[in-house]
Amino acid sequence: KYTAAVRHLADTAWAFEGGRAPNADALPAVEGTARLVFVNGRFAPALSAHLDLPAGVTVERLAEAAPHVAYGALAALEGHPFAALNTAAAVDGLQIVVGRDQQAPALHLVHVAAAGADEAVLSCPRVLVVAETGATVTVVEEFVSHGAGATAAAAVTEIQVGPNAKVQHTEVFNQATDGATHLGRVQVTVDRDGRFEHHHLSLGGQLTRSEVLLKFLAPGGEATTNALYAGHAGQHQDHHTVFHHAVPRCNSDQTYKGLLGGKARGVFTGQVIVGEGAHHTRADMHNPNLLLTKSARIDTRPQLVIDNDDVLCSHGATTGQLDETAVFYLMARGISRLEAERMLGQAFADEVLEALPFADLAQRARAAVRANLFEAK
Repeated sequence: KYTAAVRHLADTAWAFEGGRAPNADALPAVEGTARLVFVNGRFAPALSAHLDLPAGVTVERLAEAAPHVAYGALAALEGHPFAALNTAAAVDGLQIVVGRDQQAPALHLVHVAAAGADEAVLSCPRVLVVAETGATVTVVEEFVSHGAGATAAAAVTEIQVGPNAKVQHTEVFNQATDGATHLGRVQVTVDRDGRFEHHHLSLGGQLTRSEVLLKFLAPGGEATTNALYAGHAGQHQDHHTVFHHAVPRCNSDQTYKGLLGGKARGVFTGQVIVGEGAHHTRADMHNPNLLLTKSARIDTRPQLVIDNDDVLCSHGATTGQLDETAVFYLMARGISRLEAERMLGQAFADEVLEALPFADLAQRARAAVRANLFEAK
């Protein structure tokens, strides 16, 4: 309703190849992780780390490995044209399978959308993460762009959280704000007593859409999302979540915070579905937004669909501007207005950033928020 992605992409003749890979030193890094790089959906071994994996952990290219039984089984295609496009057009990707009671090394997957001048390149990054019973997995996916051309990505990540397993997934949109389109989908199933933790940062991209679709398969599951979208200039950032509580005694918490300046537009559509018989469900969903300019805009629609009485659920959204009393208080102590606005805006964002599992990634995000929203005025 709020993001005309099909019309946006239909105006351009896209190719599946083009651009050049960046130099390794131009790529982002996250301390404590092994970096694996994909350029326009294809693995780039020269830019990637060598993995020394423990027994019971496999990390394989989808172009070379027999697909796991879960591949394609989680991400429904009907009604999801960009997931269907990815499934049809993906030429490579990554398959991570962590066996029973095993712990995988933390991985940083860098997806580069590359296009030279006068090129328009569409890529289809694909990732599958399978955590078997008692397994632990940490994955960071960061999406960047390279080159002067137009780029678009239709990305799909499927995550299967097994019984008593834990998956920590961090997703970062950090593309150029001119000419970069990203349509991403994360599809998750959580089995008995499984834990899924999702962190999301929308910092770059001209038009981006993030979807997180999750379903609990057995009692005892927990899922949390911790997200910040920080838009400036004319960025359009759309976030869509559906958490389906289909079984009893599962908990979910969703926090999506929006910090918008310039003529940026943010969208949040969140839905929690509590099915019949899903007793003792606890689900919370919050979407606070802070608009830094009169031209910034937010559309927010948190929704609860509950077919059961024995639940504890809440949802809410707020939208406002900086408190002038707080700005005046800081200015009265010799702080400039711009710095006062930065301090208040940064404090708003820090609730999400301080919860990130990697301190250096949080610091990079703070620097980007400051540069894009406060120093670019």
